[in-house]
Amino acid sequence: RKGLFREDLYYRLNVFPIYNIPLRERKDDIPLLAQYFLEKYSAKAGKAFRRISTKTIECLMNYNFPGNIRELENLIERAVIVENGTTLGPGSWIPEKDNLDLNDEFQSFEDKQKEYIIKVLEHTNWRISGPNGAAAILKMKDKTLFAKMKRLGIEKSVSLKSIANDRSN
Repeated sequence: RKGLFREDLYYRLNVFPIYNIPLRERKDDIPLLAQYFLEKYSAKAGKAFRRISTKTIECLMNYNFPGNIRELENLIERAVIVENGTTLGPGSWIPEKDNLDLNDEFQSFEDKQKEYIIKVLEHTNWRISGPNGAAAILKMKDKTLFAKMKRLGIEKSVSLKSIANDRSN
């Protein structure tokens, strides 16, 4: 937009845009990814790390990861280099407290999903199936949408005012 990026390069890279959910919105992936990176870099460095302490996982889960998965991988690789033992504990390789706990300004992916589905449902007057239903707008099967609604706890709230309006129509 500002003209700072070479337009020809942009079009070369923009063949098929891929949106990837940031790590800060998928906190549940952090323990599994951290363990994978620990095993990978422990073997590479010839170190004996086998697991990550609960406190370390807690610290990682509280970090915002502006650098996404690459930042997590780099942190674990650094930890393997500077620490010793069989269990990886928190150390100087953990980011400073200033960068921790920035999660409040972000919604979880599921909350964002729930909010968007409700917005679409309200737009369709809670019609789920059919050509003008929420499932069609969301490009999913109605059974899939029903299942997702159930999993996210989405229910149409019925008030006396809406019942009175329905009866008058």
